[in-house]
Amino acid sequence: AGPSRAEPPPHPYRSAVTELASQLLRSLTSRCLDRPDDADAKGLLEEFVRDLLLLLGRPEWPAAPLVLTLLSKLLCRRMERKAEVAVSRRDSKDAKAEREEQAARLLSLDLLGQVLAAVVAQRKLHADAPLTFPDDKDEVDEAAQPTDAGEDATCVCGRGYDGGFMLDCDRCHRWFHGSCVGIEAQEDDLPSEWFCESCQLSRAVTKQRTTISRLLSLAEGGGGPSEETVDALCSEEEVTKQLLLNFLEASSAEPAAAASAHALLLCQWHFDASEQQQPGQGGAVLCRLYEEQQAAHALRCRGPHELRAAHARSVPLLSRERIL
Repeated sequence: AGPSRAEPPPHPYRSAVTELASQLLRSLTSRCLDRPDDADAKGLLEEFVRDLLLLLGRPEWPAAPLVLTLLSKLLCRRMERKAEVAVSRRDSKDAKAEREEQAARLLSLDLLGQVLAAVVAQRKLHADAPLTFPDDKDEVDEAAQPTDAGEDATCVCGRGYDGGFMLDCDRCHRWFHGSCVGIEAQEDDLPSEWFCESCQLSRAVTKQRTTISRLLSLAEGGGGPSEETVDALCSEEEVTKQLLLNFLEASSAEPAAAASAHALLLCQWHFDASEQQQPGQGGAVLCRLYEEQQAAHALRCRGPHELRAAHARSVPLLSRERIL
């Protein structure tokens, strides 16, 4: 038999990001739950969870879901362990220890309830107002009014026409209250062309897919990419990821914070692609894409000289700055 192949090194997202977060959370929960009667320790853990819930879903803080997931697992394990310890100490009639264990379990249960309530609320928001990608309206009456038959005047508020100023999207031609979209009728420079948020996203997705296909064709020497490669990189999920990176690059957040969020997202996506049960060509292509994007982003963060050198290299990046 030939020599055994060495095991590949663990992915940085597992060996570094997840492990460091787990160590921090184990230290925090142990410090606070071992002293459930200490108001300062209890308040520290409660404020930590409250801050995490405020950051949940914000692109600038992509670690929040990971930290909440790890923290929830630790709280569940803590409840199970505390229950076993409480039973053993009940035999010794240690009333003080029993009260501490009960207080720690109640605190863990309360925090888990807050996390679950926030997750359910977010899921409900997504279900009530999902992302939509409207199609172009083929037949359009340029003189139509929001009260005409066949016109969609529901607006984002759901109130419909109320006698006030409304304008229609130039793509899907749905009507919106000017006050709901930040455009007043008295403005001297009303936009000659206006698109609702859903159509802005839809237009961005269309342009991004076109860019992806073109860049893939260039990378393949003009021969064109395989259908599997195009499907892997042009899925709605992958295009949305690219738009998220573009948002971070164009955001007004601190450069260091935006760069860290950018790097963490790419690291997480690379890990997910490499951990697919059957990554195949699609998973391999995605891994290469994320590696190239991270290398180029690191060069952009180093300074003008390295940035010029990066542009001199022909790296097939898929992100376009300020796409929205």
